[in-house]
Amino acid sequence: MYLTLDIGNSNIVGGIFSHKAGDYNVMHSFRLNTPSATTTDELALSIKSMLDHKRIEINDIKSAIFSSVVPSLNHNITKLMQLYFNIKIEIVTHKHFSTFIIHYKELEDLGLDRLVNIKAANTLFGSPCIVIDFGTAVTIDVLKQETEFIGGLILPGIAISLDALTKQTSQLPKVELKYPRKILGTSTKKGIQNGIYFLYKTAIETIITDIERNYFSAATGKNNPNSPPTVIVTGGLAPFITRQFTTPPKEVPFLTLIGLKMLLDDINK
Repeated sequence: MYLTLDIGNSNIVGGIFSHKAGDYNVMHSFRLNTPSATTTDELALSIKSMLDHKRIEINDIKSAIFSSVVPSLNHNITKLMQLYFNIKIEIVTHKHFSTFIIHYKELEDLGLDRLVNIKAANTLFGSPCIVIDFGTAVTIDVLKQETEFIGGLILPGIAISLDALTKQTSQLPKVELKYPRKILGTSTKKGIQNGIYFLYKTAIETIITDIERNYFSAATGKNNPNSPPTVIVTGGLAPFITRQFTTPPKEVPFLTLIGLKMLLDDINK
């Protein structure tokens, strides 16, 4: 079995895959809160307990890889895999994408999870494509040709926006996200719920339209750099926001984990 870890600002998401190259089926997945501070032993215990819950033995894991946007955890992840799993885990770096043409002024500022997503989307759907990840932040990234990343956008995540709204206004209550039946809310609670939903739905659909108009023509054909891009969405809130999109996107729940499996397949050839 292969273990993939996506270490984000809010969560560590893990995936278990078959060792077979080209098999992108997520056999098992788990999610941990990203700790602000932890020891190697504590982190190892958390991951091991998740694997135990899935009835996966440590010895079943033959290879592993992780991408991280939390550099302070990288050493602990590497160390625990050596101590507890007796394997050297691969850490994703920008060098893994040396075949890509990346239009980014400061390459080190480009989150590795975004590149992993682009690789996975391109392999699954071809280019051009727009990849939208509903994580702690909402990232929108664009691949024009098979290996040409032309840039992207970063928006505040939905939970961040909702939290900021209630924290900065004394009389607005905390609410759970809920799909609205109509645009206008008839209570403060529904007003917030509807406002958040339509804010992101409208903004993201408008951004997609603007990207298509500014960077792509009406030509068609897979891998044609000027054909309309395929829109791929991932992240827990993706189906909530995109369910009423005029043009339904392709939803891939574990896109980052799948991209990590693709990289591990390449490494283990």
